[in-house]
Amino acid sequence: MTYLDAQRASVLAAAGMVPIEQWGDRPAGGAWTVAQVLEHLRLSEAGVVRLAFKLGKPARAAGARAETSTASMLGSLDHLFGGHGIMDRSLRREAPEQVCPGDTVDAHSVVGGLTRTRDDLYAAVALVDGLALEDLRWTHAILGELNLYQWILFLGQHEARHAMQVAEIGRALATREAAESAREPAATGAAIARA
Repeated sequence: MTYLDAQRASVLAAAGMVPIEQWGDRPAGGAWTVAQVLEHLRLSEAGVVRLAFKLGKPARAAGARAETSTASMLGSLDHLFGGHGIMDRSLRREAPEQVCPGDTVDAHSVVGGLTRTRDDLYAAVALVDGLALEDLRWTHAILGELNLYQWILFLGQHEARHAMQVAEIGRALATREAAESAREPAATGAAIARA
């Protein structure tokens, strides 16, 4: 969970670099806003929480195999997307419909939603703690079959990817604002010259 919490801190730090009153501003065209990215992350995490309970409760009740391996799972998703992995932003990806945010997301409530889903994730992880999570599998709409370790790792890598996106949005909004500010004095000067 330390890895996931570090990625959450990164995405919130990136969002914190954008004034909250701009969290609903689109950087360009149909691109997501900061608030929409955060809502997408909340929806994604909520889905993994539901999955962990769905797989974990019956496994725990059935006396599923205990975990004996201490091998790291951090590289277990690196083979995806032709070896680019989850975090690579050079490949555009479409989110499955169930985790797409609505057109309007309240900037002030989305962070609270992320806090609630993270608390729920901690509860789900506590439920499955000690079980061999590689035995608990479910198919992701895009990534294919993943074990529960990979689903949980996906959340961290997914947030790392979107932390980069939020930083990109922030830079685009700042560039646009600077360009608009540069045009304002020129327009004011032209109006004065005509007067």
